[in-house]
Amino acid sequence: MAIRYSEALGMIKSVAEDRIGQEDGRDIEVVPLEDAIGRTAGEDHVSPAATPRFDASTVDGYAISSAATANATKKWPVTFIVRGTITSGEEPRNTLPSSGGGIPSCFEIKTGARLPNGTTGHRLDACVKAEDVVTTAFGSQKMMTVVEPIPTNANKRTAGSDIRNGEVLLEKGDKIQPRHIMALASAGITGAAVRRTLKIAMWSTAELQTTGASIYFLIAAFQELGAHVDFKGVLEGSADAQSKAILPQISNAAYDVVVTTGGVSKDLTMALTTLNARIRFDSVAIEPGRSVLFATLPTCHGETPLIALPGSPVATAACFCFLVVPFVKQLSGDRQGVPKILKMQAKHDFRDLSVSCPVQSDCFKHGWIQRNTRGEEYVQLSPDQNPAKVSHFAASDCWVHVPRGHSGSYRDTLVYCYPHTPGNFI
Repeated sequence: MAIRYSEALGMIKSVAEDRIGQEDGRDIEVVPLEDAIGRTAGEDHVSPAATPRFDASTVDGYAISSAATANATKKWPVTFIVRGTITSGEEPRNTLPSSGGGIPSCFEIKTGARLPNGTTGHRLDACVKAEDVVTTAFGSQKMMTVVEPIPTNANKRTAGSDIRNGEVLLEKGDKIQPRHIMALASAGITGAAVRRTLKIAMWSTAELQTTGASIYFLIAAFQELGAHVDFKGVLEGSADAQSKAILPQISNAAYDVVVTTGGVSKDLTMALTTLNARIRFDSVAIEPGRSVLFATLPTCHGETPLIALPGSPVATAACFCFLVVPFVKQLSGDRQGVPKILKMQAKHDFRDLSVSCPVQSDCFKHGWIQRNTRGEEYVQLSPDQNPAKVSHFAASDCWVHVPRGHSGSYRDTLVYCYPHTPGNFI
């Protein structure tokens, strides 16, 4: 008897949790930042210090004392003596006292360069853009003149104003993106602690001519999740032959998950029985993909999960996204996706939804997210949901989960929508 989708999902996540509980710390590795993109953070990453570590200029211009410019006007400009040039990466300099006659000092400064330290004379606490001043020379001495007041901290990045000491820059379970890399690098962190790459063993239970599209989809989809797939070919022959093919792949715990596509054959079920597998379920009240099997195979290292997927490519894709992905994300510590909740709209009429989506099942359809004239989003199902046809699925922009026990009307049913964007699996 087919179990409910919610029950199947609960079993899958429970097995993943059990496997996480058996980890011994070797599931986390530290990789250089340049190799961390797309990986899952294995722990929280905190900043070891506040940034920036010093006051710095945000422009090419001049480091000045804002107080010295308080009364500057075009009629009564303020002139500074330029004491040198500071470039990015230089050690900090001390401010210089005013020269004779009360003429204040300044430094030419480059973007990102550190403002001078010290308290002698006027403190250099602001920067003025090069294009906003007039430069002159008095003999060999360069001079600079401003004609309006410059606010305190103008064009200056204040020490500690960006990242706080101890601030979490990357949370455990985050999929690492370029913006995370930027924050980590800004804080001086050069490596990221990530979950190790999951390894998947995959077989086809039918001829490759039949399952080729499903195999290519699964390899690509696993790669998008950051997992590595070893395709083992066709799992063929008697139940005994199949069990002998599977056993070496699970006995040394080389793989985290075993996946098959092409349907659940009698020989496969018997092979699992031979391997003393615990079949958690072999039928789920979902459309498409009702005949999907989930089992755990005992090894000396615990239990290795096996998921047997249907043969039709779109059914394979649906079961992957709504059964396999939750398992992989739970096992890898990755965050689960959050769906949009939208109303459905039929393209031509409001026929009974129960015809294509049985009320007693959770149904997974492909479609498009649209906007009406008021800017409100709704979802429209693809016109052809045949699980053996890929053209409409390939043209869609989202998965639609029509929940069990729906209203039976297109007009009234709320559904869960998962846009086809990288990392947006459930």
